[in-house]
Amino acid sequence: MLKLKHVFKDYNNNMVLKDINLNLPSKGLISIVGVSGSGKSTLLNLVGGLDKVTKGNIYFNNKNITNLNTKELNWYHNKCVGFVFQSYNLIDYLSINDNLSLINNNFDYILKKLDIYNLKDKKVSLLSGGEKQRVAIARAILKNPKILLCDEPTGALDTSSSIKTMELLKELSNRMLVIVVTHNMDLANTYSDYIIEIKDGKINSNIKVSDDNNKLIIGKPKKTKIYKIASYHLKHKRKRNLLISISFAIGLIALGLVLSINIGFKNSITKEEKNSLAKYPITISKYSTYLEDNSIKQEENQIYAYDINHINIIDKTIVNNLEDINNNLSYKIFKYNINNR
Repeated sequence: MLKLKHVFKDYNNNMVLKDINLNLPSKGLISIVGVSGSGKSTLLNLVGGLDKVTKGNIYFNNKNITNLNTKELNWYHNKCVGFVFQSYNLIDYLSINDNLSLINNNFDYILKKLDIYNLKDKKVSLLSGGEKQRVAIARAILKNPKILLCDEPTGALDTSSSIKTMELLKELSNRMLVIVVTHNMDLANTYSDYIIEIKDGKINSNIKVSDDNNKLIIGKPKKTKIYKIASYHLKHKRKRNLLISISFAIGLIALGLVLSINIGFKNSITKEEKNSLAKYPITISKYSTYLEDNSIKQEENQIYAYDINHINIIDKTIVNNLEDINNNLSYKIFKYNINNR
């Protein structure tokens, strides 16, 4: 079901994974072991579509997931892969019950199996690290994925809780592929079907351990509506959302006031200018002086000669033209011959 062919991954010219080739079954519990920095979590992120390979291909059911577009990748995350992160990624202000209800309502059996059933009404923010880890495992299981990826699922758990968690993952591996990154070789040897050791970015060994699986039945996951998640946020963070709404409203009102004042000020200035300029007469003098040093002007391929001192001819014609000017015009042009030019 899951194939990795000649997969390479580097960060800042540092090759983390080197020519990884794997052919994993559709079900079973696979443990990936190795020292810190060997590339275990990187391999898990590549399989889960959280990171891109530098070179090579990863196939899920014969589909190359290294070339998925955003829509296809979202489908792969939502329908095919479940994650158990080291950082939990839970909604802290919701209870265990509310966190899991966003995925599936049929979770009592899993909570009992993980020994947190009596905590289901408790807020996540009040849980210990080990309890949060078990909630994160329960949430990933409730998605009913085809591949369950677990990054150190027992890292924050005590011995008893670690055993219960691995027993549950072992049961799940009867109906899905479970890939576990772990440092605990005892748990890996006890519960794994295969153990893959990574050393210096390469597969050092691939050992078949056992074929023993138990069966676990989980109800079908329900479709999570985005409006339901939003309603949870609005309900449980009322004060913060109210303050944000008030701040946003004040900002909009202030912006509206500033724009109104600006527009009103501009209109007032424009009106004042019109009223002031309308009171000033336009004066045409009989005598004018051309102030430039030369008396030749070239315009549109024609040369005009100017008189240094020019006398305007104020006759009946120009007076009539001035009287005919429309007050709404910005300008109006009249042509006169001066000295036959």
